[in-house]
Amino acid sequence: MKKKLAVLFVFICSLFSFNSCDLTMSGTYTFGHYVEFSVAKEDTKKALENYFKATLDFNETFTYTGERSDAIAFGITKLEETAKKFSKEQIVGMLEENDWVVYAMYISGHKTEAHIGGITWSHYKADEETETTSF
Repeated sequence: MKKKLAVLFVFICSLFSFNSCDLTMSGTYTFGHYVEFSVAKEDTKKALENYFKATLDFNETFTYTGERSDAIAFGITKLEETAKKFSKEQIVGMLEENDWVVYAMYISGHKTEAHIGGITWSHYKADEETETTSF
């Protein structure tokens, strides 16, 4: 439960980071994605890594040149398009009790580095510490 709350807290903080920013700042912004997960079994870890690597090219980035507010809207659109590639049933089917997976997209550019959103899948039912992996 602590890890799930920590992920939620980081996501909320990243949203508030935009409140103090000049959203009209123009520049070139880059978007990328990452997956982070915490699973109990090594077989589950390998299956998730294979699934996400087969579904997404993590070296592929997107760029947008313009105002930061427009770049954020562009990134959210890309996040929604990418989310359609995932099979919730297949991902949740790989997870066991207390396992969780987070897919997130981030934006970086001049004076900007933040998460713009993500998706969480889990079977989290207890408050245990487990190893977290991201790639």
